[in-house]
Amino acid sequence: MIQHCKGYEVIRLPEWLDFKKTSELHAHFAALAREGRFCHVIDMNGADPHSIKAISAMIVILRSVRERGGDVRLVAPNHHARRMLGVTGLDKVFRVFETVDSAQAVV
Repeated sequence: MIQHCKGYEVIRLPEWLDFKKTSELHAHFAALAREGRFCHVIDMNGADPHSIKAISAMIVILRSVRERGGDVRLVAPNHHARRMLGVTGLDKVFRVFETVDSAQAVV
C-alpha cells in the first residue's frame, strides 16, 4: 500500500518478499523516480526482518534514491527488526523510526 504523505511516499513491505514481489517493488520505485519522487518511508511493520531479499531491496533503493539527492527512512517498530538493522549495520546507513508519523515529522 502506498500513501503520499507530507512529501514522502510510504511503502509498506509485504510480510515476505519473493522474487516476484521484489521485482514489483523495484519497478514501483523506478516509476516513482521517473515521476521525480525521491523521498520515501519504508514501513517494515509486518515484514520478515530476516528476509535477505528485503534487506537487499532496501539497499538498492537507498543507493538509487540517494544518487538523485533523495532520502529513504525506515520504520522498524519492533525489537526484531531493529536488532536485524543493528546486526547488519543498516541502522548506521538508514534513519530508523518507530512510527510512520515520526519518520515523516523529522525535517
